[in-house]
Amino acid sequence: MNNKIHSVISDFEQEEELVAWLKKRFLDQKFIYIQQWAKYYYDAVDRRSKFVKWAYENDDFYYSFIEKHITKWEKIAIISLWCGDWRQEKETLRKLHQDWHSIDYFWVDYSQGMLDLAIKNLKDIPGKKEFIYADLTTKKFRQEVDMRTKWYDRRIFAFMGYTFASKNQTELWDSLFNLLWPEDYVWIDFCVRTEVSKKKDFEIFKRFEQFYLYEEDKLKSNLAPLELLNIPKDSWTLRMKVVNEDFTGSMLMIYYFAFDKSVTVSLRWDTIHIWEWQELYLMEMRIYSIEWFKKFLENHWFVNIDSYVEKTWEEIDKWQVLYKIGNKNN
Repeated sequence: MNNKIHSVISDFEQEEELVAWLKKRFLDQKFIYIQQWAKYYYDAVDRRSKFVKWAYENDDFYYSFIEKHITKWEKIAIISLWCGDWRQEKETLRKLHQDWHSIDYFWVDYSQGMLDLAIKNLKDIPGKKEFIYADLTTKKFRQEVDMRTKWYDRRIFAFMGYTFASKNQTELWDSLFNLLWPEDYVWIDFCVRTEVSKKKDFEIFKRFEQFYLYEEDKLKSNLAPLELLNIPKDSWTLRMKVVNEDFTGSMLMIYYFAFDKSVTVSLRWDTIHIWEWQELYLMEMRIYSIEWFKKFLENHWFVNIDSYVEKTWEEIDKWQVLYKIGNKNN
């Protein structure tokens, strides 16, 4: 097994991007899981799994969905975007290999810490594996993945574990449209509101408030960017607010640092002043309304191939969908 990580971005470029985001007072979620802070997220997930059964703990949840859309004579590349440690797909990969599917695996993440966890977690999974340290919205990533996968019959770009719901939706789906070839698939899972009501939305709010603001290990990973920047703990409070994102039909939860003291941050050659009462956005999380989300993807010229839903909680269902690019008339 080749455990080498192919770096499309450098540490210098990552720091430069962090400065750019900080000037806009918005820290993209990818900065939460860099370096040693990647482990804290999964410590929180492991702690919570003692009380909540995640949908992917059903070994057949992913396998039975994707297996019917590929054939054994096809040479397939599965490219996991923002892969994390790949615990969601581990048994699916094992079963696909056991069934003699010709599949190679590519793991992509903006965090080398996450890629290190993936390498450790997948050491006993057979088959060719490659690990790519990159940001999928960039031209450099598109060139890298095209170079490494140009001989495959089909590529499947996978977002597992709700990951795409935390990204800017227009940037993400515009980037994907320009990344995919006509025979490629996009394979995603995400959370959907069982009904749109104030009561159910409040229950969702309380669930995500507890996990992201009060779970000890998750809180550690949320604070990674501020620790990296040496911002004092007594200068801010981590908060959460909810708005409706109309164009995706989402309940959009925004996590942010509210500053009650002014701070000055120096990083490389830049000095940044964050004043009292300013807000520094940390990340976003979405719970979708399915009909609105389908319409959003149709307007981006994505064609639905298949869908599957599984009950997760009373107020939330988990969906899997498979899409390919088409045009507005498909």
